[in-house]
Amino acid sequence: MKDTELKLPTRNVLTGAVVNWEDDELGFGDNPNNLTLAWKDLSVYRKKKTQTSIWRSPVYEEIRVLHGVNGIVSSGNLVALMGSSGAGKTTLLAAISRRDKSAMTGYLMLNGRLAGADLISRISGFVPQEDLAIEDLTVDEHMEFM
Repeated sequence: MKDTELKLPTRNVLTGAVVNWEDDELGFGDNPNNLTLAWKDLSVYRKKKTQTSIWRSPVYEEIRVLHGVNGIVSSGNLVALMGSSGAGKTTLLAAISRRDKSAMTGYLMLNGRLAGADLISRISGFVPQEDLAIEDLTVDEHMEFM
């Protein structure tokens, strides 16, 4: 940046707080534990295989399994994600954590800025219910190694 250019602060779109993004890339402020994760109009698509005939190749159609989901969660809060079996709870968590490689549309933001898969994977973890828990590992070790 040139010396003559001004460093103008911008507003965090979620909280309205003024943040100088050049000095503080993610808007963490003095406390890196002060994060707000938001998702807007998040949809997840999966390919469904349909067999039209035993003599023809299968045809894949794209179906939307999550439809325009919105949410927000901040550091220090406990959030319960509830719903019936098959409602999409695990699909939503996998999409937010970028563990799910299915096609997605919508916005995932961290402190009001769009967040890519590399950033989300650095600051979050997700262990699905089917994964094996090893008795001798701590929670931190499970998140790192599993």
